[in-house]
Amino acid sequence: KSHASILIWSLGNESYAGTVFAQMADYVRKADPTRVQHYEGVTHNRKFDDATQIESRMYAPAKEIEEYLTKKPAKPFISVEYAHAMGNSVGDLAAYTALEKYQHYQGGFIWDWIDQGLEKEGHLLYGGDFDDRPTDYEFCGNGLVFADRTTSPKLANVKALYSNLKLEVKDGQLFLKNDNLFTNSSAYYFLTSLLVDGKLTYQSQPLTFGLEPGESGTFVLPWPEVEDEKGEIVYQVTAHLKEDLPWADEGFTVAEAEEAVTKLPEFYPAGRPELVDSDFNLGLKGNGFRILFSKAKGWPVSIKYAGREYLKRLPEFTFWRALTDNDRGAGYGYDLAKWENAGKYARLQDISYEIKENSVLVKTAFTLPVALKGDLTITYEVDSLGKIAVTANFPGAVENGLLPAFGLNFALPKELSDYRYYGLGPNESYADRLEGSYLGIYQGAVEKNFTPYLRPQEAGNRSKVRYYQLFDEESGLEFTANGADLNLSALPYSAAQIEAADHAFELSNNYTWVRALAAQMGVGGDDSWGQKVHPEFCLDAQEA
Repeated sequence: KSHASILIWSLGNESYAGTVFAQMADYVRKADPTRVQHYEGVTHNRKFDDATQIESRMYAPAKEIEEYLTKKPAKPFISVEYAHAMGNSVGDLAAYTALEKYQHYQGGFIWDWIDQGLEKEGHLLYGGDFDDRPTDYEFCGNGLVFADRTTSPKLANVKALYSNLKLEVKDGQLFLKNDNLFTNSSAYYFLTSLLVDGKLTYQSQPLTFGLEPGESGTFVLPWPEVEDEKGEIVYQVTAHLKEDLPWADEGFTVAEAEEAVTKLPEFYPAGRPELVDSDFNLGLKGNGFRILFSKAKGWPVSIKYAGREYLKRLPEFTFWRALTDNDRGAGYGYDLAKWENAGKYARLQDISYEIKENSVLVKTAFTLPVALKGDLTITYEVDSLGKIAVTANFPGAVENGLLPAFGLNFALPKELSDYRYYGLGPNESYADRLEGSYLGIYQGAVEKNFTPYLRPQEAGNRSKVRYYQLFDEESGLEFTANGADLNLSALPYSAAQIEAADHAFELSNNYTWVRALAAQMGVGGDDSWGQKVHPEFCLDAQEA
């Protein structure tokens, strides 16, 4: 009772409600009238509603919270636990932070802060690894911070949405809201940056905007003139601390926003390559490259540039991802199991080619081992420089429901262990977890793309990718968007390897695995024991 950091007294946790809690509430009100008390259990038994001065619920969907907030509530609402951060999670947190527009919404507490993995012989272990039975296995891995205290990609998303400075860049202007309770926005300095195709071409001197707590304002920003034809233009604004604080140093970025004048790359063939049509293969060659398509398999079986072979295995369609903890909890392993091997066992129906003026088209059609309306087709347009424009088309079918992902898998030499890309970064991102990721050029080691969740699962996806390069000291490959941005991951392991592993130390690296996706469903995060990914972040196989 002598700890001044206590803000709210809790009567207990997950224990229903009854007369004992009513008596405790009476005691707390008398013993400490300066603080409010809460108890989540009364939401299950409204007879004891007077035991709490706060409407506090666990893992309530955002829509249900909004229903409460719009009905002239008598009590403020706090999500005493929400956004269960287990594994690759915290999807659509924005649906909750958007509720701050209601005066009675007082935010919530993400469960949890740190994974509870235990280290043994250099590895992080979890329930069941110590022959403990019964056990909840990796259910202790629900932190925004990993057990070794390194930060997870989820934390960047939380930082962006929890920031007390709300920034929006639109038509070159800054819309700023100061949600601090006591601090003027002049305590921060702001930088404006202009990027062209991801490269920084301009940065302003520090700017100051003075808004009192709770105030909003619009500010005209100093931007240089840029010709549209120079490439994709991105206007970015960042807010930074002016001085050292106990929790961060001067210059720390507290908020960021951007506006992109999008100009995505498009493929224009540069001339026709030489075509060799044999009994079993189709060959395409030009200056410094050789590409070989198998007529029996329907896939490229060899892609060589400057004599180096880049394909280590046949490419495959992919409709699957290694299940996340939320996927398992939502039952997607059962509901979507038909997609796991649909691409692996696709059956070739036809392969043909067409000679065009400045390129050669190789066309293939496949049937999948699930009911479809028509074939899945893929077309390769190859030009004289060895560029390959790939177009995959999946018509979908009503009976196929949700789709985890759609794209292609490539097994490349593991020596291609470094990457550089232009897209959202620097961390992994997903359709429902884009906040905290910003357009730019990022680079690093492929092995670092595999996020070390306590139990291996889908990881490493980069969203809105314009181009992605993989290379070693000698040479490399580039995957480029063609009129629409990509989701792309480059990892030391395949989705099948990740799906089969219980711990990261069980995985072995034979190739650099690339998953180039048109789309992937969100990761979800309302809870990890039943809540589905929100519909707006799902893929409908009827409209793939």
